[in-house]
Amino acid sequence: MKHLYGIPYTFCAQNIKFEQCQVVILPVPYEGTVSYLPGTKFGPRAIIEASRENEGYDYQLEITPEKIGIYTLDELEPNKDSPFKTIKRVQDVITKIIDKDKFPVMIGGEHSITLGAVRAINSKFKKMTVLYFDAHADVRDELEGTKYSHSTVMRRVSESCPIVGVGIREMCQEEHDYIKKNKLVMFDVTAKPKDILKKLSKNVYISIDLDVLDPSIMPSVGTPVPNGMDYQSLLNIIKLVCKNKNVVGLDVCELRPIPALNGPDTIASKIITKTIGYIYGDEINGKR
Repeated sequence: MKHLYGIPYTFCAQNIKFEQCQVVILPVPYEGTVSYLPGTKFGPRAIIEASRENEGYDYQLEITPEKIGIYTLDELEPNKDSPFKTIKRVQDVITKIIDKDKFPVMIGGEHSITLGAVRAINSKFKKMTVLYFDAHADVRDELEGTKYSHSTVMRRVSESCPIVGVGIREMCQEEHDYIKKNKLVMFDVTAKPKDILKKLSKNVYISIDLDVLDPSIMPSVGTPVPNGMDYQSLLNIIKLVCKNKNVVGLDVCELRPIPALNGPDTIASKIITKTIGYIYGDEINGKR
């Protein structure tokens, strides 16, 4: 995105060439299967705007995460014909990102888009677990006439690679039965990070539906559920995973911005920069 004047409209206001980056941000403003409160299509823009106002330096990690090089793609245009076609578009773009040996960070939009990213990355990393943070199990087989919904996304993912859910506290009976029958791994908000780590393969894709956080700190979601995780508990798990596993991709989805309430937008942007810091901290400090 080129501008004659002012700060470039990119994540963390970075103005670099694609060749200079290690991390690529893909904004996907899609909400085609939202079943409760609309507005998640505005999530990517709100997160990018919030990231431009954050301090670049992370005093806890003693690094500036953006030094790794973060490049922001233009927003992906959703296909309005069907959810599947939008997922396929995501898959095509993520494939191009990883073919260039860049680390993909996707910003949603609704959670259904995760399937496209997982399919792309799973083609390169065969032994991969999807670690997803969510208030909902998201393993319905179908919702409102489609198998490609924000409520079916992890059912589709589980058909191709293992999944581990964290923060789960809402599901229908169909999902409960599917989880028991297939012995899927689901943790609630009381889970211990080390127990979660034991269930993961070497390669891990991290997907974060922001409704995993408690509505008291994250009201800006389409389907809030009480008794959620707190910010630090979420980061503690992500930090441990990044330290011990090969994290191959990240997405942050389901922000539904509320006008004049900027805290949730900032939380979402900080989760991304923190995760980048956990993954690339040693490299930024020249320790590897």
